[in-house]
Amino acid sequence: MHGFLAMNERNVILCAGMKRSGSTWLYNVLRVLLQEHTTYQVYGAWVSDYDAKNLAPIHLIKVHGFNSQLLDYSDLVFTSRRDIRDVIASLIRKGWIEPSNALSAVSEIIENHARW
Repeated sequence: MHGFLAMNERNVILCAGMKRSGSTWLYNVLRVLLQEHTTYQVYGAWVSDYDAKNLAPIHLIKVHGFNSQLLDYSDLVFTSRRDIRDVIASLIRKGWIEPSNALSAVSEIIENHARW
């Protein structure tokens, strides 16, 4: 980890995954590991709250939808995956999508995941 950090002034790590796939769990595990096993300050944020001007040497960003600018800007990308049927069922149970919109949601989720 220390060699990687010495290469750049700032290291940007993305935690990208489909919704309801364990991406928040992955983000939290990465955040804790980085905080406990490096001597560097870690700045963690969801993409909607991200401040690129933060001076911490490690930036950990949580994102769902594909973003080519973030991908170009990042040094590492970690992704999570879950069976798409379970993702859709969870989204419906949460009330985040209607069953009638499941097919379009599947397409968008698969496309985003494949691009990461």
